[in-house]
Amino acid sequence: MKVKYYQVKNSSIVQIDQEIKPGEWIEKLTWVDIQAETRKEVAEYFDEASLYKDGHDCIEHPENYSFSNNFEKVIILNIPVSNKENIYNADYISVILEDKLIITIIPQETDLFPQKMLSSYSEKKFPSFRNFLAYILMGNILTQNNVNMGVARNHVETIELSLINNPNSLSSKELMSCEQDISQLSDIIEDQYVGFGILVSIDMPNLNGEDVEQTAKLVKGFKPMDKSMQRLEKKTESLRLQYALIQQEKSTRKINVLTIVQAVFVPLTFLAGIYGMNFINMPGLKLEYGYLFAWVVFIGIAIALMTYFYKKGWFD
Repeated sequence: MKVKYYQVKNSSIVQIDQEIKPGEWIEKLTWVDIQAETRKEVAEYFDEASLYKDGHDCIEHPENYSFSNNFEKVIILNIPVSNKENIYNADYISVILEDKLIITIIPQETDLFPQKMLSSYSEKKFPSFRNFLAYILMGNILTQNNVNMGVARNHVETIELSLINNPNSLSSKELMSCEQDISQLSDIIEDQYVGFGILVSIDMPNLNGEDVEQTAKLVKGFKPMDKSMQRLEKKTESLRLQYALIQQEKSTRKINVLTIVQAVFVPLTFLAGIYGMNFINMPGLKLEYGYLFAWVVFIGIAIALMTYFYKKGWFD
């Protein structure tokens, strides 16, 4: 786990290299950025420091809580982001807001706050430091979402081409997995839209009209992405239904073959049944070529029926 300490001085963000004890954060710092591989170690870290006792479970298991949660006079916001290893799985960013302190908890090795962007902070450009952090977060996540959506589209297009050119190479499990992946990514982007809307709304009362409009525009950047993912969801559902129809057509053809075979054998079985009866006097029993004649009749009936079914399009 990495902990970085920042303080806003003279309209610039200064990183403090020395370790600051959690009990001194509010007094000495403006922002604490925590990068952790697991949420459990963050919860244990706060537990040792006796911080946010009521909010430990919310920090350790953000997936079980709503976007905005109030604990001990602080607000804990949980916003999902795509996992670095698998874009269809969700990680979480947590933003803890106190009166004069902001704590961000982000996944390990996630560069959501590059130093170059931090150096661009200016009190003249941004109405508040909270607004600045929200601006950076939303900008970087929107950029990453564009990349992730491109990957998702390529995934769907690959399956679509396979369905057109070689449907036998696909399986229902693969299509259902694709549909689930797209649905999960869509949920992540939709939740980001809601979560960041809550984050910026907390600071809205302190903004003037122009700043409110600028911030609202950035939040609305998630809306077209959300709509695009909804269209992609519908497309994956359509592909799954097309695959189901192809499989149904294959099953229908197999049933047709069985039906034709059964139809051919019905008259043959009827004749075999008649001549299989144990009567003494039956016409044709003593014919010299009776057996051969029976075979000729059977084969002729089979050919006639197969020709009939073929002309009627039963083999199409």
